[in-house]
Amino acid sequence: MVEDNKSYFSNGKLLLSGEYAVLDGATAFALPVKHGQTLEIKETTNTNTLVWEAYVLNRLWFSAHFDTDTLKIKNTNNNLIAERLKKIILSVIKLNPNFKNKLNSKIVTNLDFNRDWGLGSSSTLISNIAYWSNINPFKLFHTIYDGSGYDIAAARISKPFLYTSKKDLTPIIEERDFENEFLNSIFFVHLGKKQNSNLEIDSYRKQNKLTHKQISEISNISTLFAQCKTLKEFQTLMFNHEQIVSKIINKPTVKTELFSDFEGSIKSLGAWGGDFIMAVSQNDSNYVENYFSNKKLNTIFYYKQLAIK
Repeated sequence: MVEDNKSYFSNGKLLLSGEYAVLDGATAFALPVKHGQTLEIKETTNTNTLVWEAYVLNRLWFSAHFDTDTLKIKNTNNNLIAERLKKIILSVIKLNPNFKNKLNSKIVTNLDFNRDWGLGSSSTLISNIAYWSNINPFKLFHTIYDGSGYDIAAARISKPFLYTSKKDLTPIIEERDFENEFLNSIFFVHLGKKQNSNLEIDSYRKQNKLTHKQISEISNISTLFAQCKTLKEFQTLMFNHEQIVSKIINKPTVKTELFSDFEGSIKSLGAWGGDFIMAVSQNDSNYVENYFSNKKLNTIFYYKQLAIK
């Protein structure tokens, strides 16, 4: 039985600049989003059992029962997910041995966005479990994943922010008031593909080694993104960033490959080839929505629909 019922919430994220390069210490510019994940701790009548139920948009998609002493999986509807969850819990126990005393509980999580959108189903879970276990979320993240950790920062911040990872796992985080006259011209469009972040990171690390100049260029663009005041300047920064990353990962820009006739600027977000792109145009919203709808891309958000503030 748990001492009291508690609930935690962590934000999802979008990486507006610094993709790939943030892994090598470049400064990135990130946006926490309104969508996220809750974790509720409830009483349970099951003895020596951790009961886990995970929902997406209030629909159950995963469930499992674990033995609290051994963490053996008693039953589950998805063994692969259960094993991943077991790995996370074992990592938590290594960081906080007393956490094992909390396991005789029922945990209910709910993701309030489509898992295929890539807005942070894993990072929001890690953040919430870190809340529950009272441990450093970055330490937990880096025991399991090989990413930069910017998405862990986004899980707990309500403003756009500059992020620089450090080898000592204490990142530099600078919140910014990203307010300007062209926010209504920024759109986020889902490409209908889900990228595997871990595989993309592995591939990048095997193939690329950034120069100090490239890291500096990306960092400078991120800083300029965060303080940009005009649409023209913002579009120039988007173009320059795309050109640099295109050379680094040896892939054509998404505009060149898929949207060459778009009247405006387009930038990949996160791992190239999937999840969201950022589209900016001097044309009105009807043009942007109709353009992407004609390409059967109908998951389109205005900046202010996703931004927390």
